[in-house]
Amino acid sequence: MSRIQAALLAVLLVVVAVVALPPYLDTRKVSGAILDLELIADAALRYEFSTAVACGTPSALLADSGVDGWQGPYLTSDSDLITPWGGRYVFDLDRGLVGIGAGDTTAPAKYRLGGEAELAMPIGEDPSWWPARASGS
Repeated sequence: MSRIQAALLAVLLVVVAVVALPPYLDTRKVSGAILDLELIADAALRYEFSTAVACGTPSALLADSGVDGWQGPYLTSDSDLITPWGGRYVFDLDRGLVGIGAGDTTAPAKYRLGGEAELAMPIGEDPSWWPARASGS
């Protein structure tokens, strides 16, 4: 193989890598965000089951704010609340979702809450089916 052929092959490999890598990286970040959201939604559900109140903020999953029945922390660390793009996950309490905030400029707009490919998970349950708590608990 001549030097020209080797150089052309190297250029071709670089072009293929440049074209193929960005979609792979985006897919990897989306997959990571979905796993994060499942973890946070599960933690919020455990918070709700142990306290009998809905979790109001993601940070409440990490530190006891004095809520009766709190048995956390429900997440390992603050890094569990960071998106793959470097922003923070938020709760949309009106819709009962955890996701990437609509104003988060670190993530692509389509993945934010309200975006066309919104990455979000439901949080909490309808407490109407819970058994009544004994008084004083």
